[in-house]
Amino acid sequence: MVTFKASMDTWSLISPTILFVIGLVIFLFVLLKRNYLGIIASLIPFVLLIFTYVYKVNSYQVSDKYLIINRPISFFNKKINLNEISSAKVLEVNGFKGIVRTFGNGGLFGYSGSYHSSSLGDFKMYATHQKNLVLIVLKGDEGKIVLSPDDTNLVNAVCAKIKNYEDR
Repeated sequence: MVTFKASMDTWSLISPTILFVIGLVIFLFVLLKRNYLGIIASLIPFVLLIFTYVYKVNSYQVSDKYLIINRPISFFNKKINLNEISSAKVLEVNGFKGIVRTFGNGGLFGYSGSYHSSSLGDFKMYATHQKNLVLIVLKGDEGKIVLSPDDTNLVNAVCAKIKNYEDR
């Protein structure tokens, strides 16, 4: 099993801190006003931080059977069966220019969810930064996945495993 790191970019590191500080200020302000309903509402930023942290990408692994997107709690890891992958390649793009988030997270501990671009169409993203983007194309109409490993040799590892499946 080969592991590929997934370091976070500056925005993915700063945005949770900003949200935490904003949530703390709102919580303290509401607490001083003794608005108990407001206290419950002021906890929303903290719930959002916990949710996005649990689903953030820690690393990627290529095993004999799966491409695994590792998260802080292994229960939430995403496993993609290698025999469902038709191809993998490094994307030659400059950041997220032209990419639109249709439903997902745009910076809290990374970038994940459903996205769209004119060149790729609809795709899922499990990224931590805007460089070294890798496109995984699934067979049939299963879709596309964009990852952001620190080392783009993830493509070579996936392609080698796909070839092994095809040779069987």
